[in-house]
Amino acid sequence: MPDPRGVSYGGEIMIGHRDGRVSAFDEYGRRPWQPDFRGNRPGPDGDWTTFHRFQGEFATLFGPNQQGRGENLTRLDDERDSDDYHLYHLNLYRDSKARRKKKHN
Repeated sequence: MPDPRGVSYGGEIMIGHRDGRVSAFDEYGRRPWQPDFRGNRPGPDGDWTTFHRFQGEFATLFGPNQQGRGENLTRLDDERDSDDYHLYHLNLYRDSKARRKKKHN
């Protein structure tokens, strides 16, 4: 599994065509008329929560040093997270564990 800290969680993609038409897709490639299209659901979904928990778990296991590097548009990701960004990821994991524990009590 690649290091998830360099991954941006997707969202809707809008494409404008020369003839004025617009195409829309969610992060899973679904179209607006399909029942599970992300834009039709309010609030974050379970994937969003799982994604952030995994980022935090990865930071807990491997520390602030990235396990591989990604490229965001024209910028190469940093090799090491700043102390603040690392703490942010650690808190994601801590908070998700607390929510799960509270949910099961």
